Amino acid sequence: MSEYPQVGLALGGGASRGLAHIGVLKALHEHRVPVDMISGCSMGAVVGSIYANGCTVPYLEGISLQLSAMDSRRLYDIGVPRRGFIKGNRIISILYTLLSDKTFEELNLPFCCIATCLEDAKLITFSTGRVLDAVRASISVPGVFEPVIIDDKLYVDGGVMDRVPVDAVRAMGADFIIAVDVGYQGTSRTRPKNLLEVLYCSYEMMEWQANRRVANTADILIAPDTMQINPAVLTQAEECIQLGYDATLARMPDLLTKLTMANIPLRKDA
Repeated sequence: MSEYPQVGLALGGGASRGLAHIGVLKALHEHRVPVDMISGCSMGAVVGSIYANGCTVPYLEGISLQLSAMDSRRLYDIGVPRRGFIKGNRIISILYTLLSDKTFEELNLPFCCIATCLEDAKLITFSTGRVLDAVRASISVPGVFEPVIIDDKLYVDGGVMDRVPVDAVRAMGADFIIAVDVGYQGTSRTRPKNLLEVLYCSYEMMEWQANRRVANTADILIAPDTMQINPAVLTQAEECIQLGYDATLARMPDLLTKLTMANIPLRKDA
């Protein structure tokens, strides 16, 4: 057990806007801010799991830029809807190359992610078992992605009940929590152009109303303004990463001050 308070990072949902988490990690790394454990929801679960598996920030950034250059149709296997428009198999195949069959216990860094159980109407935190299954459940935006069955229970996106998993990382043992909210904050935006965008925009508004107070319980809240990013595609990855980086730099003086007050030393390695 560490002699110092443990720092937890709670990465929220937001579809492709969640690529801003990479910029957050980049700024934290450059300023030697320690990250001892991570919780993730939706895209935060994707980024958090890959980082917890040992991928460096430059590697994460490189992957996202490669994906941004791809035709979105190669990422989304849209079919006749049963429980969702997108099956998610193509996304899972990409994630498998990064996570393989790793279990939570095999990750380099303690990690958990959240999903919502439809039968039980409960928010479930996954911290054991195969990481890929839990992450797939966490990204299952209702109506957009097909839900996932785990242990005979049906799961959708954790953001239905908790967009920024502050409580989850606190339960892991974090003493100091950095929360990152990349989602909708109630501002005006452009009109949705298709059914999937209508579904996602509607979901975002409900999610924001249900969860907007939760992230404020963290020690530091980083909230990049990502509303100019189309959440349905990855073509704005570079811009999104920069938004996360800039938002973190803006909060850095306050963050460093609070870390000092909490007796949390910076990492020795740059």
